[in-house]
Amino acid sequence: MYQLEGRKCSSATFSVLPSDVKLDIFDFIQSKVDQGHARLVNKEWSLIMKPRMWREFKTSLQGNITNDIHHLTPEQKSCIQKIRSLVVDVADSRSRLDVRIEKFMDLLQDDQLLEFSCSGEASLSPKHLLILLRHQSNLRTFRAHVHFQSNTFIDDVASRKTGQTSVFKSAFRFLRSLRIYVGDESQKVRQQEVALAELFLEASPLLGCLEICGWRRSWHDKMDKIPLTSVFSVTMGPRQIPRNLKRLVIADMDLSRGGNKLASTVDLSNLHSLKFEYCDNIGSFLYDVGASIRKTGTLLKVLTVRFRRWRKFCYIDPQINAMDWFLASFRGLEDLEVANWDLGIIDWRRGLATHQTLKKFLLSSPSMYFRDSTSWSNFMGYVLEQCPNLHDFACLIQGLDSARLEDMQLPTTLPDFLVAALDLAASVPTLRTLRLLYTPGLEYPTDTERQDPDTMEKTGRIASHMATLALTYLHSKGSNITMLAFSSDSRWKPGRADKNLQYCPHHYYNRRIINIGGEEIIEAVPLREYMTEYPDAAGFV
Repeated sequence: MYQLEGRKCSSATFSVLPSDVKLDIFDFIQSKVDQGHARLVNKEWSLIMKPRMWREFKTSLQGNITNDIHHLTPEQKSCIQKIRSLVVDVADSRSRLDVRIEKFMDLLQDDQLLEFSCSGEASLSPKHLLILLRHQSNLRTFRAHVHFQSNTFIDDVASRKTGQTSVFKSAFRFLRSLRIYVGDESQKVRQQEVALAELFLEASPLLGCLEICGWRRSWHDKMDKIPLTSVFSVTMGPRQIPRNLKRLVIADMDLSRGGNKLASTVDLSNLHSLKFEYCDNIGSFLYDVGASIRKTGTLLKVLTVRFRRWRKFCYIDPQINAMDWFLASFRGLEDLEVANWDLGIIDWRRGLATHQTLKKFLLSSPSMYFRDSTSWSNFMGYVLEQCPNLHDFACLIQGLDSARLEDMQLPTTLPDFLVAALDLAASVPTLRTLRLLYTPGLEYPTDTERQDPDTMEKTGRIASHMATLALTYLHSKGSNITMLAFSSDSRWKPGRADKNLQYCPHHYYNRRIINIGGEEIIEAVPLREYMTEYPDAAGFV
């Protein structure tokens, strides 16, 4: 074992699991741990069979686990029965997906699951929703879109609302986190979705986290988003929404005229975390919600406001400068993320005056172009002056990268724009973690590049080289930063084709100091457990 400045890490280098000892099931199921620091395990069978290796899984519902269930080995069945958190991630025809889900459910024991989620384009039919809830009544988390192909379920929903809610109440009696979807289908289907959401909410007395998400048949960003007002029907009101909500996420919705309705329906006084992911018309919404928060005295600790990179937000909402007014409506924020926003129109002195407690801050805006690194440093320095207790800072940097992926040219010195960012970070004595929102060698990594093993191996080498130079420079400046990341400003999750012990476009490193012959040498040690972001809305955006 070696010591990483107070952090113990294994000195073993994990290698790709040999195919001759790999369970067939490994080809079709991905565990959360598998995607992180323990995916590339050694060939010891006992390690493979440990419950922690199988506790959290993402499955494409393909292969032997659904096609040849009756011939699975006892060991394979045992591994499946150790799953507690299950994510279904598959894009396929409705009929084939239903058959796969039903087959997989047969492999699970009753009340085995604690968490169930559908991500990507995967969704449950009403029939399989009921099958799941009848057999899994110990759920803590439920995130799944229910696909209504006809109007036959609406009457069943209505009848259950009159008293036949035992299935929902039994399955959700321990539920802590719920995601509900509202789609762009017909008005009749939307009524069913809202009615089902009401059932979920009424059956979840312990609910602490609510996520309200838009669901569209086409995910082209230019399409109109689902209005938030459609979620709160005439029948849905404060009686259905639990009063002890701590976390609220609203994603991929049109927020126009939704602020007052949200404030009158949801009790905001106990909120700890509020996140708006990829929403439209947010300016007037922030004014309305901010006014309610000011009245209730809500003490938010976490706030996220994120647009898509290519949104022309400055033309979408004339009241977009409501951000600083919203921030000034409460105090005590500890974690703030403002992404793809026009940062120049925000009065940061006013907005952050009541948030001297801020510890984690992500700031990015592709619309801001500075003449040179000096003007960039002046702006960022002004913002950081408002954050005297900041520990973790992430920002978008701009400049010409001297590292070239095509010919693998590794620079011997740091580029000017990177030096400017490091100088700025070194001037903040409280900083411990710095995340620079760019990927060395790739300006904007595409899915094709990320899924190519050779490309990822090259970017990994460039990132490791740059991290060593950067951490050495920070150490020479007396900086207290011990963790450095080169990480694209994205919410992409990694594929499985990586070979470089990193996940492009996210590269995290810890600083290790080695004394050789009386000389201190700085090493950049890759950290696997930090490779992937798991934002609340990552399952569908």
